[in-house]
Amino acid sequence: MRKKILHFLVTFFTTNTLLVNNSTCVPQIRLRNSLIYGKTVKFGEREVNQYLSIPYAEPPVGQFRFKKTVPLCHFPQEFKAVKVPPACLQYRENPYPTYINSSQKSEDCLYLNIWTPADASSQIRKAVMFWIHGGSFRFDSIQNSLYSGVVLAAFGDIIVVTVNYRLGLFGFFTSGTEDAPGNAGLWDVLEGLKWVKRNIACFGGDPTRITIIGESAGSKVVGYLSVSPLAEGLYSRQIMQSGAPVSLETENRSQNLVLAQEIAKEVNCANDTYKITDHPRLVTRCLKRVDAEVLVKAEFRLKPNSSSDFLPQFGDEILPEIPKKAVFEGNFGCKELFIGNNQDEGSLGLVLSHPDVFGFFGEKNAEINQTFGAHLVEEKFHDQPDLKSVIQQSLFTNVSTNASSSIRHQVHTTLGDLLILCPDEYYAKKRAEMGGDVYFYFFVHRPSTSPWAPWMGVSHFDEVQFVFGQPYISPELYQAGERQISEEMIQLWSNFVKTGKPHRDWPLYSEADPVFKYLGREYGAEKYGKGPHKCNCELFRPFFEQLSKNKS
Repeated sequence: MRKKILHFLVTFFTTNTLLVNNSTCVPQIRLRNSLIYGKTVKFGEREVNQYLSIPYAEPPVGQFRFKKTVPLCHFPQEFKAVKVPPACLQYRENPYPTYINSSQKSEDCLYLNIWTPADASSQIRKAVMFWIHGGSFRFDSIQNSLYSGVVLAAFGDIIVVTVNYRLGLFGFFTSGTEDAPGNAGLWDVLEGLKWVKRNIACFGGDPTRITIIGESAGSKVVGYLSVSPLAEGLYSRQIMQSGAPVSLETENRSQNLVLAQEIAKEVNCANDTYKITDHPRLVTRCLKRVDAEVLVKAEFRLKPNSSSDFLPQFGDEILPEIPKKAVFEGNFGCKELFIGNNQDEGSLGLVLSHPDVFGFFGEKNAEINQTFGAHLVEEKFHDQPDLKSVIQQSLFTNVSTNASSSIRHQVHTTLGDLLILCPDEYYAKKRAEMGGDVYFYFFVHRPSTSPWAPWMGVSHFDEVQFVFGQPYISPELYQAGERQISEEMIQLWSNFVKTGKPHRDWPLYSEADPVFKYLGREYGAEKYGKGPHKCNCELFRPFFEQLSKNKS
């Protein structure tokens, strides 16, 4: 079964479109003293200009490893932007299918991809979508063909930009020194956004209409930028898919240093008596000399299934205060927000964290009881004992002791609500409370392409393929009705990028009226609902409030 699924995934992520044809035109962009050559592709009757692997910063190698992003000093006089960029370093043999096609990797990875409608010009400026990929801050890249902006640019009539940023140890390790100050991945995204703000007009883009958009960890980055003083004025709107900067997970610099010490020991840069906490500069310099692939393998060996090792830290210029507190106080950088979730956000994380129990694709019919089910949730929040009774209340209301499938459903629902859906809901309400225009969606369609076990439902990340138009790129993999779902979502996303509203009839979301729109429902089904997973989110909200008030 696994071999069959992997064959599908390779096909899905590498298939070339049947509708996109290369044109003989060679589009050119004059960027100050440089000339950038791209490629024109046709999507049906529409033409899109494509520019790949555009460098936006100095390569973060050698002395620049772990450091803040260094702006690009010199752009080549002539540059052929036609090759897919390498992924930022991540473990090559990662078994999880979402990231299966990140085959070419490099420490030199700070590049952008840009797709523009062919008629974009200084006279016809297009709104811009700036995409930040997810992957738990450890995986994925803009090399992933799923993130091709061809369909969005063609059908949505917008400019699409995708950005690489450093991941894992390379992106979020800090020793507390200037050689490794932390948050390198966030500094990368910020520098990429600055580059776009400065230069997108040369591509026919409107620098006053830039929407930052992300999914999962990328959505959290969008949330971080919304409360960062350094991002003010660089964008005008936000789209957040399944992630907000108010999760109940703890951001802990000491945990970062504990893992860094373990990795340093693995590569002979530290030992039990020579510690990074005592010799931060010397250990950091040693880590800079270690071969990059050796560091990647050491990190994966120590944390093979973790999604929370090296994370963004707070207390520097980019994030001077913890986002939970900034959100609670209403310190936001823009007014318009489009945010939402998938129906079964927690199922994917449950499987990826415990492939030994559930299988890599959820194919194992694991028998779990209430005790083990509670453990699967509580292990994520071991440092928050006050949550235990609330988790129990959420998990086992109206559940039979022996109903393993029901317990499993409650476990992944509670995890999804605690980690993703309820933080999004809380963030959306705080934005609305401060006068923001907030629109909330709830995606409920299980893709026919899903490799995951049926019990996993409409899982985390399932909506992304529809936003990027995959049913049009690879129609043989989808059912006919899924093209309409994709068409609707492309229209909604691009409308918001252009106007700040996904649809003229879409009502605003607020504390008093938490209305959301179902996406992916069959024609004739109910279009709107109130407060997704309302009971759980009301149960958990005091913890978001408490953590936000207590942070300083």
